[in-house]
Amino acid sequence: MNTKRSTSDTTPIAVKNLRRIWEAKKSDMKFTQVTAAQELGWSQGLISHYLNNITDLGPLATIKFANFLGVDPRDIDPEIVDDLPKTKGHHFKYIANDMTKVISKTIDIVYPEDSFMVELTADTIWKKTTIGQLVKGVPENFSGTIGTLAARVAPLKSYPKAKWIVYTPKGEKLLHITPRSDYKPSKTHTKVFGVLLFALL
Repeated sequence: MNTKRSTSDTTPIAVKNLRRIWEAKKSDMKFTQVTAAQELGWSQGLISHYLNNITDLGPLATIKFANFLGVDPRDIDPEIVDDLPKTKGHHFKYIANDMTKVISKTIDIVYPEDSFMVELTADTIWKKTTIGQLVKGVPENFSGTIGTLAARVAPLKSYPKAKWIVYTPKGEKLLHITPRSDYKPSKTHTKVFGVLLFALL
């Protein structure tokens, strides 16, 4: 493990930003270093080392912290752009409730390196919702004739704040999709991933 001594004068801006965001978020999100470590798949000690600038805060750690805290990685490390090969900017020209007004808005989505696309089919099992409720414009009897319905997913350790979970029960082939709030982890579940986004392509 790469460790180092530091003083407040030499603390990198990324660490200062991380500390500030961490303090601002922890009361609203109701987490501690212990609970955060469980979600991130790290030890509490490692989180403490990052926050105290004992262990170098590299790009991968920065992205994981950003996903956990619900912020753009650049809010933590402004110089991380070159290390975000899968950052995609989504540009918005209009907003649906006023198509007469041109807006200028961009949302950048950071795709973890181990994220990938999954094609969803009509026999996908949806828990607590339906395709039509989740992806507007998709009929309940979706057959694939109007396009390809897909989800970009990543392992939970890479995207711990996912609001939707996809998984396959052991011995089954069909994919199950459920809200994170209703998901109950089980050793009988295989291929468990968090959903970054749904799309009709």
